[in-house]
Amino acid sequence: MKINLSIIAVCLAFFSSCGNKQSENKLEAVVDSFAVHYFNCQYRESMPFVTRDSRKWLYYAASQMYQADIDTLHAQTEGATHELENIALERNDSCAHIRIHVKNFLQLDTIGQIGHFINNATFVVQAVKENGKWKIKMEGLPQSEKKNHD
Repeated sequence: MKINLSIIAVCLAFFSSCGNKQSENKLEAVVDSFAVHYFNCQYRESMPFVTRDSRKWLYYAASQMYQADIDTLHAQTEGATHELENIALERNDSCAHIRIHVKNFLQLDTIGQIGHFINNATFVVQAVKENGKWKIKMEGLPQSEKKNHD
């Protein structure tokens, strides 16, 4: 009887760890897709990767772009790049904080000012499960961890 319980416990642990890894892979894919689009100012393409309540922030970011910002983006030969540095899952596996290092992205400036390119900065974004799928939760526009980017 002890052997049967041991086998069941091992099987449950194995399948549980496989499920966690699969969930983490899906989370990583969502964060990666969000970062590719968001940090290249492709806000419409970012929409599928954010929570329903977060969409207002993408609309806001898009409304702050001027023609000069768009022209600057089009003149760039290379878009923004990023690297996921750390994914910290909460205990309940329905919330995560992700650290993203971003290079060569257009930082939109204050209202009425043209944006400027930042060589590199680090951001932490939050992801939550919405209807069983990982989504980025925005409570504002992502802010870099350090104030002096260059």
